[in-house]
Amino acid sequence: MIPKYRILTAATLIFALEVLYTNFSSILHYRVLPLVASLGFAALLFSLGYVALEILFTNERHLLVIETKLETARQIQFSILPARVPELEHLRVAASYLPMTSVARDFYQFVRSDNNHLGILVADVAGHGVPAALISSMIKVAMQSVTIFAHDPAQVLGALNRILSSEAHGQFASAAYLWIDTKNRNALYSGAGHPPLLCW
Repeated sequence: MIPKYRILTAATLIFALEVLYTNFSSILHYRVLPLVASLGFAALLFSLGYVALEILFTNERHLLVIETKLETARQIQFSILPARVPELEHLRVAASYLPMTSVARDFYQFVRSDNNHLGILVADVAGHGVPAALISSMIKVAMQSVTIFAHDPAQVLGALNRILSSEAHGQFASAAYLWIDTKNRNALYSGAGHPPLLCW
C-alpha cells in the first residue's frame, strides 16, 4: 500500500505544475491543451478522496479492535460476578446488574459461611473502561483472602484497603459491606466512601 503522504504530495505537485503551465500560457503565448487543464485538479481530488478513504478504513479497523477488546473485558467482568444468589433460611436475596457502558466498574460479591449468615460486598471503582474493570477483578481476588473477617465489616474493608492500596496504583474505589445474621436477626454494616445503605 502506498503511504498517504506520498500520494498527496505527488497529486499536489501535479496540480501545482498544471497551474504553472496554465498561467504561463498567457505570458509565453502557447495554447493550453484541454486535457492538461483539468488533469492537475482531477489528480488532487483523487488523492484527497483516496486519503480520506484510507483514514476512514484505518479508523474502522482500530474501532473494531477496540470493540473486540471491550467485549472480551465485558465477558471477563461478568464472569467475576456471582452466577447466582445464595439461598438462606429466613432471607431472600435478589440482585440486578445493569451497567450503563459495555465495561462497567461496579462489583458485588456474596460471602456465605453457613445457612444463617451472609456477607454482601458492593464496590464501585472510579473511572471507566478496562482499567476500572481490572480493579474490580483485583477486589474479587483480594476478597478471597479476607473472608476470615467476614463477620466484621470494618475489618473486611480495612483489610481490602491495605491489600489494594499497594496494588491499585492510584485507582480509587468505594465499597460497602453488610453482614447479616438471620438466626439472631441482626446486621452489621460498614462503608468506605460508598453511599449509605438504604434500609426499607
